[in-house]
Amino acid sequence: MAENYNFLFWNVNQNYKNKNINNIIQAIVDIVDKKKINFVLLAETKLMDSSLLLTSLKAVNKNFKYRGKHEILLEKRFMAFDTLNTKVHQDTDTDKRITSFIYNINKVKVILNLVHLRDKYNYDTYSLNEYAKDHVGYIYEIERKEKSDNSIVVGDFNLDPYEHGIMGVKGFNAIMCSKTVENKGKRTFGKYDYNYFYNPSWELIGKSNSTGTLGTYFFNDSGKVDLALWHVLDQVLIRQGLLKHYKPNSLEIIKEIPSLHKFINRNGKPNATKYSDHLPLIFTLEF
Repeated sequence: MAENYNFLFWNVNQNYKNKNINNIIQAIVDIVDKKKINFVLLAETKLMDSSLLLTSLKAVNKNFKYRGKHEILLEKRFMAFDTLNTKVHQDTDTDKRITSFIYNINKVKVILNLVHLRDKYNYDTYSLNEYAKDHVGYIYEIERKEKSDNSIVVGDFNLDPYEHGIMGVKGFNAIMCSKTVENKGKRTFGKYDYNYFYNPSWELIGKSNSTGTLGTYFFNDSGKVDLALWHVLDQVLIRQGLLKHYKPNSLEIIKEIPSLHKFINRNGKPNATKYSDHLPLIFTLEF
């Protein structure tokens, strides 16, 4: 009988001095408790204490473990916790933008790639799209090394699902059509084949709701010609081999935990003062 494994990703924006670390830790613990989370995946964790967070998580589920202790730089950009009782192999790219955890979940090899790619403040969109090609090269490399393409990529891509670095064939080649990924798995462009990712994150773009929260990140730069305001920079991409394990429609932006936390302000935008300028995501895989 298949078992649900629930994932939480959140860019907690802990790279600058502020007073919201305790808010963030308590919010993570409450999300884990209410949503029965098995994997806690965090980005921008420079100011966070992994030991403190682990202790707090263990109060909810004693099986939680911190992954990645051997990689000192990991704590500056990422933290990863899970409830699995298994050894996990880890690889990190030389750019320290992607760290990969190789799991065996109920006899299924899973390559969980946690990403935090370059930001839109310091790099233009053209550069971000070009860098995406390098990041995908690392994904292919880890898949070849593990002799498996059972990959998930989750995190802050700093690109929207419709941008070239995500959709482009030499980028992540991530598309919205699950049937195409399921039936074909790859596309031929020129002389080469490129594996698809399925990107359910399209479902989150501009999704109507009572709060007016239309993405995971809000940015108003009125000086730009193209002004989207709302963005889905935080995404999950799924290879063909794991598509059957993804629980449809499980990808969700968490706007609040009723009576405990409200991650958005009165205008429906992320409450960056109390929590983070990004909103958390959850999704489910079944094994």
